[in-house]
Amino acid sequence: MTLVLGLDTATDRATIALGVPARAAAHEVALPARRELSRDIERVTAELLRREHAEPGDLGGVIVADGPGSFTGLRIGIAFAKGLCRALGIPLWTTPSMLGAATSVARSVGASVRGLTVVVEYDALRGEVYRAVYGFEGGAVVALAAPELAPAGSGADGGPGHATAGEAQASAASLIAALDMKGGAVRVPDPAAWEPAYGRPAEAEARRLRQAETTVRPMTPADVAAAAAIEAVAFSDPWSARSFQEMLEQSHAICLVATDAGGVLRGYAAGTIVADEGEVLNLAVEPAFRRRGVARTLLVALLDALEARGAQSLFLEVRASNAAALALYRACGFRELGRRAGYYRAPREDAITMVKDHSARTPKNDSKLHEFG
Repeated sequence: MTLVLGLDTATDRATIALGVPARAAAHEVALPARRELSRDIERVTAELLRREHAEPGDLGGVIVADGPGSFTGLRIGIAFAKGLCRALGIPLWTTPSMLGAATSVARSVGASVRGLTVVVEYDALRGEVYRAVYGFEGGAVVALAAPELAPAGSGADGGPGHATAGEAQASAASLIAALDMKGGAVRVPDPAAWEPAYGRPAEAEARRLRQAETTVRPMTPADVAAAAAIEAVAFSDPWSARSFQEMLEQSHAICLVATDAGGVLRGYAAGTIVADEGEVLNLAVEPAFRRRGVARTLLVALLDALEARGAQSLFLEVRASNAAALALYRACGFRELGRRAGYYRAPREDAITMVKDHSARTPKNDSKLHEFG
């Protein structure tokens, strides 16, 4: 078989390779930055061709990983592969990235091994993994279990003679090698119409889509009961409904709520401003809607509102054990100021006091932050 370009952009370890499937090795390059992936694919492909003293017209085909993985990465890699095949009139093959990772392990073990089973797991985010099992024997590979979602840590075992692989073993060179194995790849009959079989939205994209469904607005008296219900679940020493009502009656207070696409209240934030000092007093999200960026969206909106009222410094207290909240506040520009011993009740615990100076920029709501709530 002639020279083949391999592309695996399904994982954070994006790679491009150029080689002949029957050869033992192919030239492979790992791309340095995912945010520049579309630009780097073209540049690295040209470099690989020069290294082989070849021209684009010397390519006999392209093989591209169809996932599972980041939707953004897959889209960029597949769009490039389809465009190149269409322009040069060459075939396009596809195979799961996980099969490429399994092939990497099989190649490292050696061709003499018979009956090898490789269990592959990729992080699917949110406490899940993609898992697949591949069997290698006699120059052939078969999917004993196709890629599917499974709970992280649930484990998988290929039995005696098995090996494991992960995203670190993802390899465009192994995709090219898979072309030389029976069952290693599938030729795409119509590259222009083909889309990847396995994909997950990139976490940043998924977060942005979820945030687009969240509306932040001022709290009204009609929201008090719903806010108090979330408060009672979120905290061991909660505010009462009367506390929320009193906050709404104070001219120096700012109370915000976050609602979902159906208008249901899912979280709230409250703060006050006196002179040029603001304070974040409360922030909570309904448990079922946590880790969707709602708390971060609320916090950024509250900080913006306090700064718009003239706050030059912003303060808050947080339980010393609340690592997720501490991470969120640091990401939003807060730094630790001190500690108040035994400040919290039920259970008694120290409070970390934090401050955000006016010079510390508040991130926009499309920034990547460790989320709390």
